[in-house]
Amino acid sequence: SLRESLLSENAVLRERGKELETDMGNADQYSRRNNLIIKGISTDIKPDQLEDEVIKILKDIDVVVSSNEIEATHRIGKPKKNTIVRFINRKNVTKAILSRKKLKGKELYIEENFCPFISKIGYMGRKLFRAKLIHQTWMYKGAVSVTLKESDDPEIIHHPDDLISLFPDFDFEFSDD
Repeated sequence: SLRESLLSENAVLRERGKELETDMGNADQYSRRNNLIIKGISTDIKPDQLEDEVIKILKDIDVVVSSNEIEATHRIGKPKKNTIVRFINRKNVTKAILSRKKLKGKELYIEENFCPFISKIGYMGRKLFRAKLIHQTWMYKGAVSVTLKESDDPEIIHHPDDLISLFPDFDFEFSDD
């Protein structure tokens, strides 16, 4: 029947839309793999001093980089409290992420630069964790992983619909924050 044909076509198009959205999110995230966000650098630091301040902060956590290894450094957000650093080589991002615990107590925070698509999945994972519906969630190297129960292996979540289908009755109530 026409109705069944349209429903079938709609399902195929929805799945293709999900695939394209995932591909776009992955491409966006891939373009950010050399970026790092540093939160908490004093706004008294002038733009022309920002790169040197980043190098000093990284040296404090045993990640030694030179100016030649940094492509760009500038403030982002409103107010401009966060600093984005783009490295020539993503290995520096990994080193900084693995060493960031050494900043404990310094009111400085280092994190990966996640695209909105991956951030949304991470937000959903945190909501499920806070509601005690999953055992664990984390974001690393541009991906969101969860374990549903303590004994489960980690599962990478590729699309928000993956979590929605696992928890269809959960209200994720998306906000802009």
